[in-house]
Order: sequence, then C-alpha cells, then structure tokens
Amino acid sequence: MQAGGWFLRRVGAERMMLVAALSAVPRFLLTARATSPFALVAVQALHGTSFAWFWLGAVQWISVQASDAVSQARVHAQDDAPTVTIARSAQSLLATASYGLGALIGALGAGEVARAYGTAAVFEGLGFVAVAAACAAGIVVRSVTMSSR
Repeated sequence: MQAGGWFLRRVGAERMMLVAALSAVPRFLLTARATSPFALVAVQALHGTSFAWFWLGAVQWISVQASDAVSQARVHAQDDAPTVTIARSAQSLLATASYGLGALIGALGAGEVARAYGTAAVFEGLGFVAVAAACAAGIVVRSVTMSSR
C-alpha cells in the first residue's frame, strides 16, 4: 500500500479497480480447487493484490466523485458545512457497502450456498462474481477513457 500513490498516478483509480477484480477471479477459482494447505496459502497471495488495488482505487475514485459533488454543492450553499458532509458521507458509504452491508449479505449468502452445495461452490460462485465485477470495472474504465478524449 506504500506504493499506492505511485500506482494511482500511473494506472488510475478505475484501472486499479479493474486489476483488483481480475486478480480476484483466479484467486477464488483456485481456492475452490485447492486441496493442500500450501496451495491455499499460495493462492491467498492474490488477496493482497485484489484488496490493496481495490481499496486504493475505490477510495480515490470516491474522492474524485465527492469532489465533483462538493464543487456543485458550493455553487448552491451559503457555507462549507454541506460540502464537508458530502465528502465524509461518500467515504463512509464506501466502507459500509464494501465491508459492512456487503460483507453481511455475502456471508449470509455464502453460508446458504455452502450448506447446500459445499464450500468449493462458494468460491466458484465468488469467481463468477469477480468476473461480473471485472466486466463492470471494464465498462467504467472504457467510459472514463472515452469521456476524457
């Protein structure tokens, strides 16, 4: 994470989120098939990449989106109070969606899938979710690239 600023400047927040989603695909699919503890530990090295790149990219992307909202709010506001609230709320919503509500819904769903089909099915399903996330991130990257031309 120490090199995060360097990567953000060179790669961009949207592409960092895309790399995170792409690195999650093999992680989840290989986890579903891992049979030895050593293989499982080795595969988890991809977690560092997917977590760090997602979190850095998402925080930066939210920061930019909030800055745009703040700029628009300042036009209509009498003081800076609403603008500070927008920036703080945006980061809070990211954390809540990613690690609060998202984790709760994911854990409940994973428990049901594991109960019905086994834990390998959970990680196979997560692999497909990561593919969908990569597609969504790719669409965002493409739209940002197209709009900057």
